[in-house]
Amino acid sequence: LGAREPIQVDVRVIAATHRDLEEAIELGQFREDLYYRLDVFSIQVPPLRERKEAVIELANLFLEKHANPEIKVPRITPRLEEALLAHTWPGNVRELENLMRRFLIYGDAGVLERELTRRMRASQRRQRTDVETTPGSMSGAADANLPSIKTLRQGRDHEEAQVILSVLNSTKWNRKQAARMLDMDYKALLYRMKRLGIDGACDENQLSLRQAVSGD
Repeated sequence: LGAREPIQVDVRVIAATHRDLEEAIELGQFREDLYYRLDVFSIQVPPLRERKEAVIELANLFLEKHANPEIKVPRITPRLEEALLAHTWPGNVRELENLMRRFLIYGDAGVLERELTRRMRASQRRQRTDVETTPGSMSGAADANLPSIKTLRQGRDHEEAQVILSVLNSTKWNRKQAARMLDMDYKALLYRMKRLGIDGACDENQLSLRQAVSGD
């Protein structure tokens, strides 16, 4: 910025986040133009709690990685394996790696079993406390009558799709003109159409929102 002459650069930008940026854009917490500058190719890495089949394999890998050649590597017992698989891993892979390093220090599977059990109980207590202290929280049958976030998002997505379809129909599916009428960036409109399952073959009576939208 402020230079008198252009400077040629050759760089590659790699960005990582644990947040849902699409949701953050909708909430006004992340710049939409920056998102489209960065979003050339995305790789979704699921958290460890969604890859339980990899927990034991990674645990053994970390034991081998950090083991002292002169000391026998402790064995993961069936009870410890059960505790590892039951844990939710809020710290993801780093938490598992550090736990295995402690295992090498203790050399006692029972110590780790008790630690994981204590963490799980503490997490359950926090969850119960969060529910009990939530303003306006209700229990029992009353909860069943409350709309879920999933239901609210489905309704919002359906309404948004109806508005976009109405404008597209009025412009005879001229997307650039529709973007101007909706006061949206053209690429943003294409993204929203893709997210909501809208294509040139759709009309207002044939709208079918993709099931994936409701879980995003």
